[in-house]
Amino acid sequence: MDMSVRLSIPPCVEKMCQFLFEVGFKPYIVGGYVRDAFLNRSSKDLDIEVFHCGSIHDLKQCLKSRYIVNEIGESFGICQVRIDDWLIDLALPRTETKISKGHTGFKVDHFSELDIQKASLRRDFTINSMAYDPIQHQLVDPNNGLIDLESKLLRHVSDQFSEDSLRVYRAMQFASRFEFKIDSRTVDLCSKMDLSDLPKERLFEEFKKCFLQSLKPSIGLNYMKPLGILSYFPELKALVGCVQDPEWHPEGDVWDHTMLVVDEMASLLPNIPDNKRLMFMFAALCHDFGKPSTTIFKDGHWRSPGHEKAGVSPTRLFLKRLTDNKSLIKSIIPLVEHHLKPALLYKADTTDGVSDAAIRRLSTKVSILDLFLLAKADHFGRKTPDAIAREFPAGDWLIERSNALDVKDSAPVPFISGKDLISFGYAPGKEMGELLKVLYDEQLSGRVSTKEDAILFLKSYTM
Repeated sequence: MDMSVRLSIPPCVEKMCQFLFEVGFKPYIVGGYVRDAFLNRSSKDLDIEVFHCGSIHDLKQCLKSRYIVNEIGESFGICQVRIDDWLIDLALPRTETKISKGHTGFKVDHFSELDIQKASLRRDFTINSMAYDPIQHQLVDPNNGLIDLESKLLRHVSDQFSEDSLRVYRAMQFASRFEFKIDSRTVDLCSKMDLSDLPKERLFEEFKKCFLQSLKPSIGLNYMKPLGILSYFPELKALVGCVQDPEWHPEGDVWDHTMLVVDEMASLLPNIPDNKRLMFMFAALCHDFGKPSTTIFKDGHWRSPGHEKAGVSPTRLFLKRLTDNKSLIKSIIPLVEHHLKPALLYKADTTDGVSDAAIRRLSTKVSILDLFLLAKADHFGRKTPDAIAREFPAGDWLIERSNALDVKDSAPVPFISGKDLISFGYAPGKEMGELLKVLYDEQLSGRVSTKEDAILFLKSYTM
């Protein structure tokens, strides 16, 4: 289906396309930029496919007469040009033939004279196979991608889809980002594909897109089972069918609850850096990984005693399947391990009272503000009356207490440091380390409240 249409294109890009056309080439804007234009989404992903230009060397030499061309990509059939704020990839139309296992096991052939319809067959989904002619202002849509876009449907272009296993994960994250359904035939094709050949770095990138660009990540995550992805992540698979007590979790099993929590977290997060957002989103996904191994039926209720601590090991295993980013993993683990602390401390405070020391000690193990956000998403990711009413008294109580103690954002700074002890005549070593621990514990307990108090305690302790 082809049609006349005028898409908004940066003037500098339109000028480049006009130049390419005037020297006898045929440029088309392809892929994500065209898709996003019809979705009324901004996009910096601008790719141009150039037909009738001979070879990539010819294209590069032509571009060099007017633009600065990055000296990369020619061996891959790509030219890269930066104009104003745009980094543009220009490539010849190509075919891809699977020749070996793995995401990169393709033989790529570039054909300047390839028919645009045949060139579109290497694309993954129909919504990504549309091309825009910036000269004639015409949409070239050989696979009816615009119809699927309007129908909010992800549908594979051809059977070549099955040659690239990463596309199964792309289906997952596209479904989340655009809130689309996946065509049943595409789901069936994906479920039969071997996904064991993908490196963790590629998987992590697809999860990142799902978590960083989705308002409802659960849409894509819920497709993990029918797409065949779930069997590669036993920690996630174990959540499916793991029963929860209906009094506390009327929404369903642990998987159902987790999906609600992930969506809640996506809605709660402020405008924060990507690495921080990923920390929260993965913490939301992993927070109940300890339930499958701890769930029992006791005293007429389904319970999961100690599931916070039990969730640490499977969380670490799951994350290591996706990334070697030790800093990210390290930031997620304490959130999983302590995610019930706000509710448990609040409940204890209503009966026996909770000391300031308990709040201070918690702040040394995890950021209380970060913990509050995870606990809030966990609480709202249920179908209980208080969650539906958006009431979270435990979290509000913890924020108020930690704010009063000035530990909401970080743990107390020790009154006495190793440098101080050296100035007092103590020698560095194991004994100094133990003494610093004792001094800090006195501070956390509230038995010393100033540096002067700490010095007096030190004198009496070492006499």
